[in-house]
Amino acid sequence: MEEIIKISTSVVAVLISVISLLYTNKIQRDSKKPYIAVYLNKFKISNVDLIFLTIKNFGKTGATILSVKSNIDLKTKAFEYDNNPLSNLKNIFIAPNQSFYSGLSTSNIQGKLNTDQFSITVTYLDNRNKKRVSSFNLNVNSAELLDHFSVVPNDAKGVERAIYLFASEYFAGRS
Repeated sequence: MEEIIKISTSVVAVLISVISLLYTNKIQRDSKKPYIAVYLNKFKISNVDLIFLTIKNFGKTGATILSVKSNIDLKTKAFEYDNNPLSNLKNIFIAPNQSFYSGLSTSNIQGKLNTDQFSITVTYLDNRNKKRVSSFNLNVNSAELLDHFSVVPNDAKGVERAIYLFASEYFAGRS
C-alpha cells in the first residue's frame, strides 16, 4: 500500500511539473508574439482636423502583413487611391513599434467616407510563421471626438511655430 502512495505521489508531481512547464512555455511564446492593432488617430493642426488610419505592431517581435482589407471602399475624392490606401500593404514586414499611416477624408466635403463605421481586417504571419487574422471595428465619430491639441506659445511665429506644431504632432503620433 505504501508503494502505491509513493508511485501515485510521484506521478502527480510529474504531471504538475509538465503542466507548469507547458504553461510557462505558452506564456513566454505569447509575450514574444506580434500584436497588430488598427485604430484611428486624430491630429488637430490649427483649424484643420486630420484623421489617420493607423496600423501598429505593439508586440515584441515583427510580423509579415499578408493583406489589409476594409469592408468599405476607402477611396474618396480628397484622397485618390487605386482601390484603397491599404492595397499596397502586402507581404510587408512590420517591426515592433512600427506604424503605417494613411489619411482618410472625413470632413464635410463632397467625396468623404460614405459611412462613419467600418472594419479593417489584417492577415499576417507571426514570428513562428503562423497565419493570424484580426478584425477591428472603427468609428470615425469616436475619433473626431478625441482631440489632441498642438501646444504652441502665443508669441511663436513662422518657422518657430511650425517646429512646435511638427514636434507636437510627431510625439503625439509615437504614442
